Order: sequence, then structure tokens, then C-alpha cells
Amino acid sequence: MKILHIASGDLWAGAEKQLYTLLLALRQPGQIDVMAIILNPGTLADKIREAGISVLVLDESCQNVYQLIKAVNQTVTESRPDIIHTHRLKENIIGGLVAARYKIPSVRTLHGSSEHSFGAMNIRKRILQDLDYFSGRWLQEKIVAVSEPLADELRGQYPPSKVCVIHNGLDLAHNSTRDGNKFRDPLTIGIVGRLVPVKRVDLFLEIAQSVLSLPSGAAKPVFRVIGDGPLRSEMEGLADRLGIADQVNFMGHIDNAELAIAQLDVLLLCSDHEGLPMVALEAMKHNTLVLTYPMGGLPQLLDQGQCGYLVEKQAGSLFVDAITNIIDDKAGMLARTSLARQQLQDNYSAEAMAQSHIDMYQKLAVGS
Repeated sequence: MKILHIASGDLWAGAEKQLYTLLLALRQPGQIDVMAIILNPGTLADKIREAGISVLVLDESCQNVYQLIKAVNQTVTESRPDIIHTHRLKENIIGGLVAARYKIPSVRTLHGSSEHSFGAMNIRKRILQDLDYFSGRWLQEKIVAVSEPLADELRGQYPPSKVCVIHNGLDLAHNSTRDGNKFRDPLTIGIVGRLVPVKRVDLFLEIAQSVLSLPSGAAKPVFRVIGDGPLRSEMEGLADRLGIADQVNFMGHIDNAELAIAQLDVLLLCSDHEGLPMVALEAMKHNTLVLTYPMGGLPQLLDQGQCGYLVEKQAGSLFVDAITNIIDDKAGMLARTSLARQQLQDNYSAEAMAQSHIDMYQKLAVGS
């Protein structure tokens, strides 16, 4: 069975890491042949190529949608995939149209809630959004959500029978480089991701300022911001205004974010919304405690807090209290990181993720 994935690849973030992990896990000689069309040159395309997987790069900055459809159509004519799997708005439209022409089953994955809200005057983007919905409603057979809450959201927009849940998975073949039997002194707390509004780096900095202001006989935690993006200078300015510029390390983009995560004791996720973030899985793999609130697939991933630390809601004061509790009960928190690693092995491996996709593909191929 031959599977064609179509993705943007303009970034190297959670969704791109998940797709790369999936492609590697899907590849099974003699059973599954995977290939990819990536709409931007960059890290994702390079890593797929280096892994020996067939990849075609179509630079969307140099081609309009019609040209992209024509190029994808030519590739499908030559390769005749059994399934076309798409991963974002423009790719959904292109993949859905080409798949419909050749009567090839097509699916899409939604990696998180939409971050886009288009004003009434942005007619072009509104049209693309409508075409994306049309493609999902009429041209594609399955819509994959990475978490149950995301699936519930999608079932309110599309026929419920089209929506299924396949959790993200992680390659667990290599052991963590971090000692899972102790936390550092002082504690190292970080946020990881693109510096964009939805990630709420501003809230992270306010939490850091409150924690660092607490009277305590213990060493003050070290705070790190790992990642880059359009808000970096603004967030550095905020850290300066809060008086914590010397106590928060803006580390910028790091090619191997897993290594940076392994250097954290606590990963703080305070985003406005998430699906099932890969950074949370990577933290659990490396015995880093995940501190967050109930959003997306995180409560299920963390077994309602048994494998991490869940506060009730997205409130800075609750995160501050949680960090205080972590400092006071490091032994109890280490027990949670041990359970987290077992949770990954049991329910969130790359192999399990790939097998769920293969089962879906086979059912669609038989029914086509």
C-alpha cells in the first residue's frame, strides 16, 4: 500500500515532528510505502529526505494554488498512491481535489484547534477557509483528531462518522539522557515552542516573576524560554519590565529541542489551547515533569495528573502554587515522572500511532 502525505513544512514545530515520526514508523518494507509532498523547503523536507523517504518539495512562495494542484496532480498520476493524507488548510484543499479526481481515498489530520480568525474583509482567506471545509465535508473520507476534545469539536462541524482519534506517538527506542531519580537544585523550569500569542509566553513570564518574588530559603528556580518567533523581542522587553531579565534565559531556536527539554526539571504549558503537544510527550520521555491545566488531550495523556501536574484552570496564581508544591515535594513529583514514562510506553508509542493509521488506511482502501 502506498501512502502520500502532503504538508506545509514551513516550520519545524510539533505538527511537523509528529508527521516525521509517523512517516518513519509507517515505513514497512514490503507492506507500506510512504512518500511526501512538502510545500516549503526546510527542516521537515530535509529530514524526510535524509531518512531515505521519497519527498517532492514544491515551494508555495513561488507557485499559486493552481500551479500547486497541477504539480500534485502530476505526481499522483505517476505514483498512483492508495491513500492521500493531508495536514493543513491549503494541503487539505489540494489533496482533496486531486484525490477526488482519481477516486483515491483522502484523509486529513487536525493537529490542534485553528489559530486563524479571518476578518470579513479578508476575502481570499475566507474563501480558502470555506474550500477547506468543503474538502473535509465532501471530498475526504476521514478526519483525524489528535485528542478527544478536538474530535468533539470536529463532530460539531462534520459528520461524526468521519471523525476519529489517533493520538500522537513518540519513538521510545532511545533512553533519556536525564537522570530520572532527582531534580536539579535549583529547579529548572521552561516553556518550549514558537513565540506566538497562543503559547502565552507572557503568562509564563508573569508566573516566573511571581515565583521569583516569593520569600523562600531554597534556591530560586531557573527559568528558560526555548524557541523563537515574532514575539521574541516583545517578550524580552516584558521580562525586562518585570525585573526578571537576568533570571530568565531566552535560548532561541534549538535544532534538537529534545536535548533542551531533557535539561528541564519542569515543562510549563500555559497555552490558550493545544491538541496533543509533542513537547509534552518529549518531556515525559526525558523524565521532565509536565505542569499544565486541562486542555486538549493533556488530561488523558497525564492520566488526570497522575503522570504530571494539572492545575484547575489557566490561572497564573494556580501555576505559582503548583511550582511551590513541586519545590516542597520533589520526591513525590519524581514518582509522577516515573509513571509518565510508563504511560508513554503503554499508550503513546510511535508504533501504536502508526498501527492505528495503517488500520484506518486499510479500511479505506478496501472500501474504495
